[in-house]
Amino acid sequence: MRLDNFRYALLITVALGASDAFSAVGFTDIDASATAHAITGCATFGMAAYTTGAYTGALTSAVANTDATAYLSTTLPCSMTTNFGTAAAPVLLSVLNTGDLTLNANNFYKPVTGIDSSLDIGSLRFYAPGKVRIDTAVPVFNNGSYMEFLSDRMVDFVTTALDFAGDMVIAAGKTLYINVDTGKTATISGKIRGGGRVVKKGGGDLFLTNALNSYGGGETAEAGLLYLPAVVLAADNTSAIAIPDRIVKSFNVPNGASYKLSGAISGLGYFRKLGGGVADLLGNNIGFMGKLIVGDGTNRAGTILAGHINALGSNTVETDLVISANANATLKFAVSATTKRPLSLGDNLIVEVGSTTSGKTTTAAVATFDGIISETGGARSITKTGAGQFVLNRLNTFSGGLAVNRPTA
Repeated sequence: MRLDNFRYALLITVALGASDAFSAVGFTDIDASATAHAITGCATFGMAAYTTGAYTGALTSAVANTDATAYLSTTLPCSMTTNFGTAAAPVLLSVLNTGDLTLNANNFYKPVTGIDSSLDIGSLRFYAPGKVRIDTAVPVFNNGSYMEFLSDRMVDFVTTALDFAGDMVIAAGKTLYINVDTGKTATISGKIRGGGRVVKKGGGDLFLTNALNSYGGGETAEAGLLYLPAVVLAADNTSAIAIPDRIVKSFNVPNGASYKLSGAISGLGYFRKLGGGVADLLGNNIGFMGKLIVGDGTNRAGTILAGHINALGSNTVETDLVISANANATLKFAVSATTKRPLSLGDNLIVEVGSTTSGKTTTAAVATFDGIISETGGARSITKTGAGQFVLNRLNTFSGGLAVNRPTA
């Protein structure tokens, strides 16, 4: 028999059947009726372990205290389509078995603050593998409630463009698999914490946006793209930046700011520059083979300053340099550099090629593009400024024209 946080108002256990020795949960205080907390379409109520018949009466503390076996059980897979749990009558739901659970309703509540402050318990706890499907309505976790994964389990976003705002806790040594199918996107704006790890599956894109995420096991993307929360720079960055394949790491330099990134960038993932300020890439990024993205498609993206010959990666790299829509960006070369990256213009671009001075000698930089320059979303143009040279070695396809602003004395 399992006694699980018996001081709470109502504890529901979802179990597969009689073969599970941990399907019974004990209570000391139950003040809600069965009908008020029914899980439509998949719940049966019992007053003893493994009872399969329906029970519609009130679950009272007297019965629960007698043999500690009152529980709610269901056979998975099932779909939870009703709202249950309130601030006055909080609910803790434990899934003890393998199987799939679909969440398409709102309002899971953590036990109210003050009942037992020493316990940190998720409102929805998973003890065994299986799937949690988040369907057409995003479940809302209120009053500080969250999902807790005490085993490996997959969260599957069924419908595109969902934003899950609840928190998640992954136990140490466990893996939370998050699936987003090809052609879909999903966002988790809630905080992910614990000692476990995150593995992104499916060909769609997953955005983790909470800057307070603190899970200790790291992350891997097996398919699609996994966007990590943007790092908002408030000072120069001297640390190396490793970006694994299919991982997108974003760095935001606020308007009016200019910060140096002198640590080496490496890996096959995506480096994305956000914010209207200047990101000065001073590191030897010869090991960076991934895509370089300027902007998020909506906001101004400021300036990327190439302050090292390998600032844009090795001159053998042929993955894209993407200027996003509405970026209003400047690509500035402080030193000579050559890139084979194809340049995709989602907005007009300013290319500034400067010069360096040593003593009385001034040397103009040379920026050489050996990749094809193309455009998306309409005709795009390039405006070249600065005293240096801008060399284009391919038959380019952008149609908005190339303007050259001559420097003045």
